[in-house]
Amino acid sequence: MKKEIDIRNAKCFETLLDIKYGKTGTSKRKKFEAKAQYFVTTEMMTRTSEEPSNPQTGKTKFV
Repeated sequence: MKKEIDIRNAKCFETLLDIKYGKTGTSKRKKFEAKAQYFVTTEMMTRTSEEPSNPQTGKTKFV
């Protein structure tokens, strides 16, 4: 219950991460950050492969 109240009173995203996953450098936080980075990288690769390439240059258009 205390954690839930803390989350509601958090003023920034970093505070939310501290409450849910612990301070930067803890094993739980490192594991979360690794999974988050993997997700972002996967999304970027997926979106890049879905975009049509420029027929003149053969390069993929990045947004």
